[in-house]
Amino acid sequence: MNAEEARNKAMKINSLASNGQYILIKENIETEVCKGEYETYFYGNLINNVREKLESEGFTITEINGRNETDYLITW
Repeated sequence: MNAEEARNKAMKINSLASNGQYILIKENIETEVCKGEYETYFYGNLINNVREKLESEGFTITEINGRNETDYLITW
């Protein structure tokens, strides 16, 4: 594998991870909306471009710093 192939493979993997995380969060939002809620939590590392996409859609994301990791409160 040369450098270009390595970059392309890494970009594809990162894109798949971002898409998967975005879909998971949107499913969580839909679940909470159906319960009449105005917020949900995401536990773990929120990928930057996923955060930017959610914020561009009007969601507010607040970092909640815990002992070992940062969690996120997503509100609408």
